[in-house]
Amino acid sequence: MSRSSIAKPKMPPNLSKPAQDFWRSITEKYEVSSPDLVLLTQACRAMDRAEQCRRAVDKEGVSQLDRYGNRKPHPLVAEERQQRDLVRRAIATLNFEVEEADADG
Repeated sequence: MSRSSIAKPKMPPNLSKPAQDFWRSITEKYEVSSPDLVLLTQACRAMDRAEQCRRAVDKEGVSQLDRYGNRKPHPLVAEERQQRDLVRRAIATLNFEVEEADADG
């Protein structure tokens, strides 16, 4: 079956432009099964969450004062790392050949 006769999967709503571009780069290059679309959707949403965390940390700083006045790491630093790791694991699980810049937004 040629790629042109296969219906393109519907992009999830509310993805950022970089996540939309990533979705398109995968769905235009690969034939993606239904279970893989779930994982691809999770990866795109994780890309967006990681970027939201990065912007918040950029604005608020990498550390914060706790109620006792002690400096603590901003909790979104760890969350950003976890979301970026989820993206990398999803891509590895799907076995797509993706350029690093595409996956990290």
